[in-house]
Amino acid sequence: MKTKEIRERVKSMGFERGVMYALEAMNEAAIQDQRDLKELAHYFDKMVDAFNGVIAVADQMKSAVERIDKNRLSEEQLGANTHSLGTEQ
Repeated sequence: MKTKEIRERVKSMGFERGVMYALEAMNEAAIQDQRDLKELAHYFDKMVDAFNGVIAVADQMKSAVERIDKNRLSEEQLGANTHSLGTEQ
C-alpha cells in the first residue's frame, strides 16, 4: 500500500480504522509475497535439478568419448605392432 493511500484511508475512516485497514492490507501483501517466493523457490529447485541432469549426461558423454579415444588409440597401436610382425627385419 502506498503512503498516499494510507493517508487517504486514515482521513476517510478515522485514525484507528484507517490504520487497521492499512495494516491488514500490508499483511495480505506480505503473505502473497511469501507465496510468490515459495513458488519461485520451487521453480528454482526444478531448474537446479534439470541442470544437474544435464551435467550428469555431459559427464557420461565425456566418459564415452574418452573410452572411444582410448580404444581407437589401442587399436592403432595394435595395428602398428601387427603390421611390423609380418615384415622382415
